[in-house]
Amino acid sequence: MSLEILSMIGSGIFGAIIKLFAMGMQNRAEQQSQLIKSLQAIANVNTQVAETVNSNEKMQITRMIIVLSILSIIVGMFFIPIIYPDTTMQVMTEVKTGGSYIFGLIDTTKTTEVWTELKGAVVYQDIRIAMHIILGAYIGQSLASVRR
Repeated sequence: MSLEILSMIGSGIFGAIIKLFAMGMQNRAEQQSQLIKSLQAIANVNTQVAETVNSNEKMQITRMIIVLSILSIIVGMFFIPIIYPDTTMQVMTEVKTGGSYIFGLIDTTKTTEVWTELKGAVVYQDIRIAMHIILGAYIGQSLASVRR
C-alpha cells in the first residue's frame, strides 16, 4: 500500500472520530440547555405557588393551625409526664442476646424488640427532630416572606 492511501485512510478515520466527539459535545450542550429550561419552568411554578400561598390569608391561617396543632401535641408529650408523674410511657427497645465466638465465625446474636415501661418525662429523638424541622421551616418561611 502506498503512503498516500494510508494517509488518506488515517485522515478519514481521524475526521470521523473528531466528528463523533463534536456530535457528542453538541448533544450534551442541547441536554444542558433543555435542563436549564426545565429548571426555569419549575422555578416559575414554585414562585407562582409561593405567591399564591402568601397572598391567600386562608392558606396562611390553615398552615398556622396545622403547625400549632402539631407543636401542641409534641409539647403535650413533653409536659404530660411532668404534670402527672404517675403516667407511664411504653417504649420499644431492642434486646440483644447471644454473642460472636471464634473470631466472628460463629454468631449467635439474636435481636428482639420488647416494650419497656418508663415513668416520667421521655424525650424521643424523633420528636426532637420533628420539632426542629417544623420550627425551622416555619421560621424560615416567615423570614423569607419578610425579605420580599
